Amino acid sequence: IHRHSTGVELEYMFNSMKIAVDENCFVFPDGRQFCNNADYKLKFYVNQKQVDDIAGYIIQDDDRILITYGNEDQLAIDKQLSELNAQAINRL
Repeated sequence: IHRHSTGVELEYMFNSMKIAVDENCFVFPDGRQFCNNADYKLKFYVNQKQVDDIAGYIIQDDDRILITYGNEDQLAIDKQLSELNAQAINRL
């Protein structure tokens, strides 16, 4: 993600793609919904720290954000975070 303005929350980016996001659901324009339920949970991580919601988050340089949905245990989440951190950050 590259931003040109200061103070812009991630919710703005998702809204521009017509994706609704809050702490309980991710809803795509085609109607697919990924919502917390008894079997699956939507989780957000910013720089390896779990956060409750990312809609109000303002992106900073070198941030790494993971959005995951499922019933993964912490070991699986740690693997995803490790893979994310292994990705190079391209600079303009």
